Amino acid sequence: MWEQFYVAAENNFKAAIKYIGEHHLQGLFQNRIEDILCNCESSGWGFPDDMWEIYYEYSETEFRDI
Repeated sequence: MWEQFYVAAENNFKAAIKYIGEHHLQGLFQNRIEDILCNCESSGWGFPDDMWEIYYEYSETEFRDI
């Protein structure tokens, strides 16, 4: 994949995680977020690490129990 793909995916994930955390919607989206984080583990180029970093940076404390 091109770098643009990963940048776009990270930016979209960041926007979604930030919105979910700000609006306390974790209960509705926790399973999907777990799926996304698990599915990106097989990607290269540090992408999984970046996704986890975004998750921890923008999610609330109780949202971090994956």
